[in-house]
Order: sequence, then structure tokens, then C-alpha cells
Amino acid sequence: MTLKSKFNKSDLRSAYKLLVVCPSLAVTDTLAKGLVMSAAVIVTLLIAVVTVSAVKRLISPGIKYPVCLAITAFSASLTELLVKICLPSAADALGVYLPVLAVSCIVVLKLEAALETPVVRALEDAVVTGGEFLVLMLGASFVRELFGKGTLACGFDGSGGIEVFKNAPLPILALPAGILMLAAFGTAVIKAFEKAKAKGGNR
Repeated sequence: MTLKSKFNKSDLRSAYKLLVVCPSLAVTDTLAKGLVMSAAVIVTLLIAVVTVSAVKRLISPGIKYPVCLAITAFSASLTELLVKICLPSAADALGVYLPVLAVSCIVVLKLEAALETPVVRALEDAVVTGGEFLVLMLGASFVRELFGKGTLACGFDGSGGIEVFKNAPLPILALPAGILMLAAFGTAVIKAFEKAKAKGGNR
């Protein structure tokens, strides 16, 4: 059974979108952290897809999931080292969420697909998925920073930035509970859109 088959088909898109970003959503309180985290996920995804594509003929079906997890852990560790070297302040701000990429659902799902598709198509899929992830992360970061902090373009530590509101309109969005509310709202919007589209198609 594949990981995707564990979701109900009608709820696959909204559940998938929420699931793949859940660990990373915690760091979307500023655009700077959201951007670096998105870049880290994309780099991890590309390294993992290239690696699994290179060795997939050597992987027997019975051990493909442990191998995918090992490759994901290797890719995440390499990405974490790159971030620490290039952007040490960002690495400090992201903290444990960089190593958590080792068990990222988005990477594992794409590796599963890469095992069954040509390398070029797997890379294209990884780039598209990474782009979607980037849009989701930046959208969440923009809303949380603007309405939760009242600023834009803060540093990795949350200082500085451009003051848009003297008092943040929704300070709860800057808290961990705020991102859960935002994620739930986004999922509800996606499901409502899908239902409306389905009703329109049945007419």
C-alpha cells in the first residue's frame, strides 16, 4: 500500500497540502524564515530525488521504504549543513525544524513516486512540488508576519522590518496556535472550493 492510498481520494489534495507543511508551518512567523525553510525543503527534495533515481534499480521492493527514509535523512542532513555554512543565523532561527526534514512527508512521497518514474519526470515533479510548497510557505509567512506582528521583512530573530501596523491586528497569528488556525482555515477554503467545483461540474 502506498502512502497516498491511506488518504480518502476526495480529501487527498487538502489533506496532502496540510500534511506536507505541518512541521514547517511553525517557522512561518516571518517571511525570512519561511523563505529559507522553503529553500531547504526544495534542496532536500532535489537531492533526494536525484539520489533515489541513481540507485532505484538496486533497490528491491521489500526494502524501498527504509531506503527512501535513509535517503531522505541523508538529504536533510546535507541541506542542514549547507544552511549552517551559508546562513548560520537562519540555521539558529530554524532550530530543530531543519533536522525534522529527515522525516518530511513531502520528500518521502516524492521519493516513492521517483522510484516508478524516469529521472527527468521525477525532477520536474520535484520542482513543481517545491514551487507549490514555496507559495504555501510564503503565503502563510506573509499573513502571519503582517497581521500577527504588524511588520514585513523582519530579520531571522524577528527584529527590524517595516512597520505596517502600529498594533498587530491579529497577534494570535504570531503564536503556534495561530498557525494551526490559519492551516485549518486554509483547508476549509480548499474543501469548499472543491465542493463548489464538483457541484458546478454536475450541472
